[in-house]
Amino acid sequence: MHKLIYAFRSTKIDFRTILLAASIRTFAGKLKECPIIIAYNDEHTNISHEHQQILKTLNVSLISFQLSKDFHNDFFADFVKSAGIIEKKVCNETENLVWLGPDTLILKEPTHFLLPEGIKIGYRPVHHINIGSLFGSPTDDYWNLIFRLCEVPTERIFPMETHVDLDIIRPYFNAGSIITRPKEGLFQIWWENYQQWHQNKEYLELCKVKPANRIFFHQAILSGLILNRYTKNSLLELPKNYNYPLHLHAQNSRKDKPKDFEDMITIRYENLDILENIALPNHIKTWISKEISKID
Repeated sequence: MHKLIYAFRSTKIDFRTILLAASIRTFAGKLKECPIIIAYNDEHTNISHEHQQILKTLNVSLISFQLSKDFHNDFFADFVKSAGIIEKKVCNETENLVWLGPDTLILKEPTHFLLPEGIKIGYRPVHHINIGSLFGSPTDDYWNLIFRLCEVPTERIFPMETHVDLDIIRPYFNAGSIITRPKEGLFQIWWENYQQWHQNKEYLELCKVKPANRIFFHQAILSGLILNRYTKNSLLELPKNYNYPLHLHAQNSRKDKPKDFEDMITIRYENLDILENIALPNHIKTWISKEISKID
């Protein structure tokens, strides 16, 4: 039984995929040798021989799948399917499945990824409100639908603070940084329900009014399913130095906004320009440059 398993999906095996795996193997301390699994849609991904060799050196396992044409217009259907496939594969191999967005880097040992007894989900809130729902304001039609589809008990809806804007919202979990107990089957249920609901007529009408409702549907229903299955005392909000969004650093409204990033455990960055231009610690900058040169 492994302490944890790292997992993520890749729309293509590129520098982000390899950089994340390399950061785990370099900086994750006692958790650096834990298995890494990447799921990818082989209809759109051609892995070069060079990248295959790098991933083999990093001891990364690959799982390929295909996505029905019914989902080709959905932004994150492959993301949800990947999570369900990997969870099913590892449900008897670990107590902790760490699901990460591919634009993540691990900079220090992520000890909080080992969930304490009694905790079912480790999470970070979304970075900013986006399509979220302000706590204390009337619930809009979109979130009423989400809560209805997911059968969320009203008493499980609690206030959550967004990472960057400090808005107080109804629970809206960042789908790019979630730790689960794979035996619980949450990600498989996520994919099963996504397939069922992505053509819901009421949902599609709400997407016409606000296109972002479609883009982030995967994250909204994940939030609803977590609230359906778990009480607040079985959820653990990870510290603010997990899943820190470098690409939103200039917008960060917090008084404790990091200045030198020395204390960051995991970061998100969206694109290579962010990594190259933001003032990360020197040893991290040097490491990134070295790894990127290997990938290119």
